[in-house]
Amino acid sequence: MSSAAGGERSGAGSDDFTLFPRLPAEIRLRIWEMTWPSSRVVEHACRDNPEQPVSDSGSDSEAEEDLSGSHDLAEFDYLRLSGGLSHWLREDFSSRDETVNPLERCADPVALHVCAKSRVHTLHRYTRMHHPQIETSAFYIDPRSDFLWLGYDFESEHVDELRRYYGPQVDTIERVIVEELGLWADSDVDDAIDILDFFGGLRFIRVILENYQFSGDNEAPPTAADYLQITNTLLGRDEPMLQGKNWPVEYTDRKGNVYRHFQGN
Repeated sequence: MSSAAGGERSGAGSDDFTLFPRLPAEIRLRIWEMTWPSSRVVEHACRDNPEQPVSDSGSDSEAEEDLSGSHDLAEFDYLRLSGGLSHWLREDFSSRDETVNPLERCADPVALHVCAKSRVHTLHRYTRMHHPQIETSAFYIDPRSDFLWLGYDFESEHVDELRRYYGPQVDTIERVIVEELGLWADSDVDDAIDILDFFGGLRFIRVILENYQFSGDNEAPPTAADYLQITNTLLGRDEPMLQGKNWPVEYTDRKGNVYRHFQGN
């Protein structure tokens, strides 16, 4: 196997496309972009770090006993990829909290590992997110495509912890998803807006309308007219509350149908 100019592989293997390096640059870039994953969901989680036991006592001897026996573990807030957006919207995400496993494994964009040029081009779009205490949690986010899910139990203290560990990386996040009857419910929306203010790079909010699929009540799913009525009610509440925020807000169902949108100004 020989190496072509620019670090792109060329060879006689049956699976190699040996003429790829001769394609026009714009075609090669487009091919690499087509390997980028579609929108994915990032979620907040908590993890115990067994390497950093926390003692409840100031005594050295008791601390040593904690290390050898049962002890409390230092807990870290961190971010992780949970799954593709299309998969995620088919699941009961309303009940997800920081203790559950990701829905599916999300690999790095393959173009990061093809050659030097494909990696450089992909890094113009993707940013690495890494937690200083949990190296295995590092992942790449596309700020223009991926969403951060803010569940019903996400609180301002979680943002404080994320800011503590990730620093300015938090401002990489541009798009968030909230749920109509979750963090965006009447009783929580004021807190939600305070939380969103922590994300300095925020550019888009998607509100997922409830379809009662997982409620267990065997209710008929809302019709388009029902969704539109709900959206108009939310719009009447949200527009005055978001004045001056300059955040585009979009109201959609789980199938991606958009019913209304507006932008605070």
